[in-house]
This record gives sequence, structure tokens and C-alpha cells, in this order.
Amino acid sequence: MASPNRTLVWIRRLVPMGIGAAGLYLAWLLVTSNSEAVRVNFLIGQIELAVWQALGLAFAVGAATVGLYTLYLMARGRLVQRRYRKHLAGLETEVHQLRNLPLHADETPEASRDARDDLDLDFAPQPGGAKGTRG
Repeated sequence: MASPNRTLVWIRRLVPMGIGAAGLYLAWLLVTSNSEAVRVNFLIGQIELAVWQALGLAFAVGAATVGLYTLYLMARGRLVQRRYRKHLAGLETEVHQLRNLPLHADETPEASRDARDDLDLDFAPQPGGAKGTRG
């Protein structure tokens, strides 16, 4: 009797081979049933291809277009991420500098409360409150 690990190894080998064989069979079926020639007209000329070749060419051009666009989006995202990281690092250094400022020893709780009251902070609730404008 084979050990469970040995069985899993064989399954891992046979499943991809079966999928590959099915893919080759489907490709052969596509080629044999679509072998008639068609004329493909371009802006600058025309060529004659088998139907399966035209399908494969269209698929390849579409895949390349989507792949290039995906690479563009990934590169743009990385650049934006890098810019945000640099900006965040600058903000973190500013926070650390503010933490290192000396505290006033002569400050009393009443004086700090008066200083907070002197700030013109408007924390009034928005119209409609938490429910929004629909009521």
C-alpha cells in the first residue's frame, strides 16, 4: 500500500498532465475544424490565414494589450505608493520633532484650558446630524 504522501505526489503529477493533454486535444480539434482560409484586410494590406490562425492572432494581440495596460497600471501604482511613502516619512519626522519640543513647566491646567478656549475651533454638528439630509 502506498503512503498518503506518495499518493499526493502522483496526483500532483497526473492532474497537470491530464489538463495539458485535454488542452492539446482541444487545440487539435480547433485546428482541424477551422482550417479553411480567410482573408484579413488591414489598413495597409491584406493577408490570407486559416481561421484558427486568425483567432489565435486576435487572442494574442488582445492578451498583449491587456498585459501592457496592466503593467502600466502597476508601475503607476508603485510610483504613487512611493510618493505617499516619502510624504508620510516627512510627516513622521515632523511629528517626532514636535514630540521633542520642551514642555512649559509653569503651565497650570487652568491656563491650558484657557488656551484651548481661545482657539477658534468650530465643532458644531452638521445640518441633519448623523442621519444625513434625508431625515
